[in-house]
Amino acid sequence: MKTMTGWPFLLFLPFCMDLQAIEDGNKAGARPDIVLILADDQTWSDSGCYGNSQVRTPNIDRLAAEGMRFTRAFTATAMCAPTRQQLYTGLFPVRNGAYPNHSKVKPGTRSIVHFLRKLGYRVGLSGKKHFGPPDSFPFENVPRAQLGKFIGRKKGEPYCLVVTSHSPHLPWTEGDASAYDPAAVKIPARFVDTPQTRASLVKYYAEITDFDRELGECLAAVKKFGREEDTIFIYTSEQGAQFPGGKWTCYDMGLHVALVVRWPRKIKAGSVANAMVQYVDVVPTLLEAVGGSAVEGLDGRSF
Repeated sequence: MKTMTGWPFLLFLPFCMDLQAIEDGNKAGARPDIVLILADDQTWSDSGCYGNSQVRTPNIDRLAAEGMRFTRAFTATAMCAPTRQQLYTGLFPVRNGAYPNHSKVKPGTRSIVHFLRKLGYRVGLSGKKHFGPPDSFPFENVPRAQLGKFIGRKKGEPYCLVVTSHSPHLPWTEGDASAYDPAAVKIPARFVDTPQTRASLVKYYAEITDFDRELGECLAAVKKFGREEDTIFIYTSEQGAQFPGGKWTCYDMGLHVALVVRWPRKIKAGSVANAMVQYVDVVPTLLEAVGGSAVEGLDGRSF
């Protein structure tokens, strides 16, 4: 597996896309579509491609094998609402105003929805919101059962779809916990090995596997409409799980995030990026990738 260092996207993305309207949405050179799927409280290292051989994540692992895996991606906070709102705005929590949990950004704050709509994109969200006020995040609401309908609604018109799962957030009731054996699971060194720890860990792993199923369904929906080569597909894990040193803390397990990007027409399969990147960098990176102009005042920088 080839390792890349420095600002990775600049090494392989020429950003020479044809920005004219193209009637055939499958024609090479059309603006790329974007799918961003976000887990909820998944510790960055808890998938196969990030070194956890116990948890079953075949779809995340396949995505990493087909795209680029980032090893040093971070969020500025280890809380849901501030993390999501910095991801969508390109602004750190102390600047957009959403720094406590369950908080909202300052009125008038713009997000990826405004920036991409200006470039002719449909921008939808399916799943958990946890942001506000609505004027700052005017996503089109996309019911989970209608992902395919949103993706294929208008051929040739680019879209951005954000899919936000509720997994693997507590109380870890999704997925099949019986698929994991509490007695056989390996306990991380930072945890105290008790029956309660083992029981919690297998329920958490089962919910990650169920999230992986959701991610697989999103991959299948993109493939169905024949635009895989021209779709920027991003998976990220949000902040760490609610175990010691994870969510609510500034330890590595709290702030470190998983980040995998697949774009077959531009990104070499199986590549690895060791550059340090942050959630606030995602918006400016996507804007550059689709041919948009830089937005003044953002904290993030294009990868």
